[in-house]
Amino acid sequence: MSYQWSTYVAPYEAGDELMAAYRAAVSKRMDELCSAGRWPTPQEISDTATPDLRTIMTVLLETRTWEQYTSVSSSMINSGYYQASSEVMIHGQHAVTVTADRIYLRAIEFSIDWVSTAHPDQISDEILRCVEKIRSMRPDFVARRDYSRYADADLEYQLNQHRLRLLSERMA
Repeated sequence: MSYQWSTYVAPYEAGDELMAAYRAAVSKRMDELCSAGRWPTPQEISDTATPDLRTIMTVLLETRTWEQYTSVSSSMINSGYYQASSEVMIHGQHAVTVTADRIYLRAIEFSIDWVSTAHPDQISDEILRCVEKIRSMRPDFVARRDYSRYADADLEYQLNQHRLRLLSERMA
């Protein structure tokens, strides 16, 4: 962020300008990924994208209750909604609020009073803190056990049995 950015951007436009820069960076990244002559995998686009089938099966196999199973399953296919706010307060309101779904940032909002007087480094730091909070809120689709010895068909069978067992326990 340039030290002179506030000369060119009105305080009420700061969030929109930063989102435009974010979208341009995402577009550039997508262009780089697609320039390899193939479609990128969802995980190359975002580490929180919908996981591949094998990951879905192994993560779901590690659930312990029907409620956990349905929650984890839903979090894999729904985009989710995450919001984080800065520690900095002005007039009883957070100076920065960042909103995201599971894959992309959706909005950056500022207190106009704060953004018009804050140093660009402080603005950047507060945005990065909010983004880091959002990253920590997003689900982590990683199996904790080693399933490498199982074929996909074996995992599918195990998952069907696991799902039936969880449902049966829930109904009991």
